[in-house]
Amino acid sequence: MVKSSSDAIKAALLLPAIKLVSYILQFLYRKWLYFLTDKNSDNKAEHMQLPDTEQTAAQPSRKGKIEVSPQAIGTIAGRAVTECYGVVGIASKRLHSGAAALLPPERYHQGVEVQFSNEQIVIDLYVVLEYGLRISEIAHNIMSSVKFAVEKMLGMPVVQVNVNVQGLRVSASEDTRERDGRKHARRGTEQA
Repeated sequence: MVKSSSDAIKAALLLPAIKLVSYILQFLYRKWLYFLTDKNSDNKAEHMQLPDTEQTAAQPSRKGKIEVSPQAIGTIAGRAVTECYGVVGIASKRLHSGAAALLPPERYHQGVEVQFSNEQIVIDLYVVLEYGLRISEIAHNIMSSVKFAVEKMLGMPVVQVNVNVQGLRVSASEDTRERDGRKHARRGTEQA
């Protein structure tokens, strides 16, 4: 018996749909288990313990726990921040000689402070933004991006993301435009 092309298309579309529904059900089941279980509060200041994963008959039972350090969470948040429009980079928490010091990617966690409270995460970010853009819009974009990235990777709720703007920087192209504008203004006054 020869299947029609429409049957083949239906079969090709059905498998990804089944996988998607299965993934959603697993996610909801884990969230349900997370809210039903009462976690032990030991070592909350040092590591965040992730909720247990789903156990099925096909999988052997897993013993142990998964902990994620604040430094790892800081790296996740730092990467999410740098992908946002208007962000120059992650800055250190303290100013050096009155100026914000940008951190290299391997030290992003030093510009991110992570706190745990009641199985929830609070994140403080220290950033340098592009001069001339609306700071509030960039900050809200950072907040939503970091919340999404951390929750997606950890499966834990982020209740608060605080953005601390340590400085503003003028981009190189904008800096040259300003200098060119001043040169033209001086020429205009010299000729008058």
